[in-house]
Amino acid sequence: MEPGTFKDRALVSVNPHSVIEGMIIASFAVSAQEGFFFIRPSYDEVARILRRAMEEAAEAGFLGENILASGHSFHLTLHRSAGRYICGETKGWCTHLKGKGPIPT
Repeated sequence: MEPGTFKDRALVSVNPHSVIEGMIIASFAVSAQEGFFFIRPSYDEVARILRRAMEEAAEAGFLGENILASGHSFHLTLHRSAGRYICGETKGWCTHLKGKGPIPT
């Protein structure tokens, strides 16, 4: 959810699996087990495309528990934002993911 641009929206719309793959690779590198896509409420079509790609990746064994018998697990969550500029600020979206308002702390 990068405020003021739509390059990420275009990339996810055209090739969502490349974004998911990049997140999976990064998760291996930093031993992360959870990742988030934070999408504006006005991007319904992008959210639909991304959700379907996430389902396909999970069905293929690229997401979830013990990815390809590697011992590494990674889960993605699609989170719909409140759509305000402040939601693009890292601390704001972390607070929002915790169920509070998107206020940087």
